[in-house]
Amino acid sequence: MGKNYKVKIIRNEFRNGKIIEIGKDDLKFSDQELIEHIVTCGLPMSKVNVNFLEKHRLEMAYKCYLVKMALQVDQNGYIMVSDNIKHLDPSEKSFVSYYIGMFITKIISKKKFGFEYLVHLNTVKKNAAVISGKREPDLVGYNLNDKNYALFEVKGRQTNYISKSVINSANKQLQSVISIDGEQPGEKIICITYPVKENNELKCVITLQNKWKLSGKASTEKLKKDQLLYSYYLPVYKLIKEQKSNNVENECEFELEGNIESKDKETEANGRCKIKMAKKLYDIFDKQADSESIELIQRLENELKDDKDILTVQYIGSEQFLDTYKKTV
Repeated sequence: MGKNYKVKIIRNEFRNGKIIEIGKDDLKFSDQELIEHIVTCGLPMSKVNVNFLEKHRLEMAYKCYLVKMALQVDQNGYIMVSDNIKHLDPSEKSFVSYYIGMFITKIISKKKFGFEYLVHLNTVKKNAAVISGKREPDLVGYNLNDKNYALFEVKGRQTNYISKSVINSANKQLQSVISIDGEQPGEKIICITYPVKENNELKCVITLQNKWKLSGKASTEKLKKDQLLYSYYLPVYKLIKEQKSNNVENECEFELEGNIESKDKETEANGRCKIKMAKKLYDIFDKQADSESIELIQRLENELKDDKDILTVQYIGSEQFLDTYKKTV
């Protein structure tokens, strides 16, 4: 698989209460990167327990199917919204819009801002110290090398028009967070992906603001940020461990059940998604899977800093993950 994709990015900033466009460029990413961010976006989604494994396996497969159903790629490499979604009702399209916005934001957070880890704020509340208001942003980004945080608010729109009220609402959600572990987030970013409407090219508006004031009443929650790494990788370890117990030869790989098929005749083939964890990381969890000790966290940090391929996701089957766009009348 060697296909590359592009999404047009518009960059804005808040200046003196006004939204000013500061530039445009293309977000470029490969087939492999798209798959990786689809699968890892928002990890972990819930507490890891016996019931979690089956739910998480199905969730991973579902996200892959959703993207293949809703998105295609044109001859210039730009991502288009497929007419496969034209029969969905507005509430279903809103759901698809949000998920696509999440995936694109995950790619942006890494490639444009350098945040390897992007997780739901509600999930990490048990792992770091957050002071926030009632309305909170969606995601927290974390850079392991400098231990810096960023906040991301995700929006998906079905039209080309983005109202000021949508941006102001997202801005208030970002303003509600004062600090994480006693530190101010390095960036606060709004990502609006649009228009998620059939036969339209997908775009994304990124809006930044450097000066923030608290909006609304603040609250304080206890979190410990170092545990984020443990929580991020534990679900994948559990899935691989379970598959190993079912006599799968390679103990450090997990394969999604079922086929993710392509409808494009030019790339017709059954595909499957394979998730691979480096054996050294797998062994850390295998020896101390039920322990969230300081020693384990330190070992995780050291391994992750030295090895960028410690967790990889691969799509095997067709030459490209997204089908080729063909406009319908």
